[in-house]
Amino acid sequence: MQEQINTTALVSATVESHDFYGQPIVTVTQGNDTFAVLGQLCDHMGLHVQAQQQSLSRQVWAKGMTCVRHVMVPGESREYPRYLINVKILGMWLASITTSRLSNLDARATIERFQVELADKIHEWLTAPTVSFSDDEIVQRALQITSNRVQALEAKVAADAPKVAEAETFRQSAGQALIGDLANALKVHAAANLPEVKILHKHVFDHAGRLGLIIRGNTVRNNQPTARAVESGWVKPARADYETNTHGSQSKQYTKLTPKGYGRLWDGCLAWINKYGTLNPNVADNSNAELALGAGDWEAAS
Repeated sequence: MQEQINTTALVSATVESHDFYGQPIVTVTQGNDTFAVLGQLCDHMGLHVQAQQQSLSRQVWAKGMTCVRHVMVPGESREYPRYLINVKILGMWLASITTSRLSNLDARATIERFQVELADKIHEWLTAPTVSFSDDEIVQRALQITSNRVQALEAKVAADAPKVAEAETFRQSAGQALIGDLANALKVHAAANLPEVKILHKHVFDHAGRLGLIIRGNTVRNNQPTARAVESGWVKPARADYETNTHGSQSKQYTKLTPKGYGRLWDGCLAWINKYGTLNPNVADNSNAELALGAGDWEAAS
């Protein structure tokens, strides 16, 4: 089952750069979780990022351990959506790669070196002598850990307060994002992480229709919000007035996405790409739409 990907970063994240076998990699720490940028890791090791995303989506141990976040990495001037992998499963991911299938000999050597080192570390951990602590030492260590976590949490709450307030204001306001804006962001994400996937605005709008956000088809209400989407808080209807040469003043209704609707459409598009390797909604019957979004995600998004 495809896990639902969280695309909304409402609190601040710490971005750091580390050395990984002589190559710089970016890690993103948010709350208690630290992630690595999968596309960057694959580039360093000569791996196909889309194939690795599909492989991760099939692993039980990777469920809930990947996400998409808007991250600004060192050397860039703005944030871009990145497919991230939790460092908790970084070893499992690399250990699961079948190196005999890799044509890049340098990539094969790097991954095999890591796999050998990982096997040694696991053996050391399993065979290490047990260290005994007195009751007083256990209590002291527990108190120190708790104190450190409280201090870190207080600092994080203080640092995140402005952004959380801003995000809450955005949640309660009229939607600000157009479907075309999301399509442009998805193009940027695909260029960085899914280079073989072509993103067309038409396909994004078609998926918005598939997910019940807008009306699609040969009708005067094409691309207007559905009643269900408005009631569910996914979209806000908007209207634009304009002048014509022959019919005077005209008014046109269009759709703005709320943060909830933005996440629903982004998740639905990525889930479709992960399942079919393309954003084209015509590769499968509409009867399979719920499978592409992910079992149970319809109820979660409603």
